[in-house]
Amino acid sequence: MSESEVFPASPPPDEEHKKRELDLREREVAAREREIAAKEAEINRSPWLNPLVIGLFVAALGFTGNAVVALLNNQNSQGVERFRAQSKLVTDAINTDQQKACNNLLFLVNLKLLEDTDSAIKQACQNQPQQAPSLGWSNFVNGPIPPIIKGGAPIGTKYQSKYKKNDLECVNETVKVSATGWEERTSSSDSPAGCEVDAVIFPYTERESNDPQYFLLYDEGRNLFARLPNIAVGGTGPSDWRLVSNQTWNAGRSVTRVK
Repeated sequence: MSESEVFPASPPPDEEHKKRELDLREREVAAREREIAAKEAEINRSPWLNPLVIGLFVAALGFTGNAVVALLNNQNSQGVERFRAQSKLVTDAINTDQQKACNNLLFLVNLKLLEDTDSAIKQACQNQPQQAPSLGWSNFVNGPIPPIIKGGAPIGTKYQSKYKKNDLECVNETVKVSATGWEERTSSSDSPAGCEVDAVIFPYTERESNDPQYFLLYDEGRNLFARLPNIAVGGTGPSDWRLVSNQTWNAGRSVTRVK
């Protein structure tokens, strides 16, 4: 027996090389098929399972929760302040005899400054004769504004005070310009020209005062009261002011009545 019959001849080198290349290509094709299949699975997967989408959803949920909490806190704070204001009104209204207390409470209910749940106040006071309320204007925290006065200070009544502006000595005047109107302004005749730069005129209406020692003025734009001393011409006295929402009077300039 010959040697070639016992040991088969090896394939030619070229055929072995081609077989390896074919095997590698098959593996590459299989790998690409798996990669494509994985991408298709990812595309077909629900977008809600995307980590970015989940993160955005959680952030939006947290923001909404914070907004709701802030809104509820604000509503609670407003409710507490409303309760305090109405409690103060009730305390002031009932600090008298039963007849006057009913008159005061019904007056506040009719002005919608006080809530009358289930008409409890009206039922309790239905047997009391209706009279004018006995509350003074100073008893109210946020209003109402006293009515415009009939008469009051004469037209042309003028008060003056001095103040500094950029090293200039300026004169401020508060003048009654009509039957009910006042103006606070820089005096153009008694002040240097530089005092009138950016000067503002504040209008007031004169209101009924519960203190005859003062003229009561109301500035609607700034929602504040101002008081001028009811003194003789040539006299000097203190002025003061306060916000409508605050019962504390603040000291103003010392003023001189010149007319």
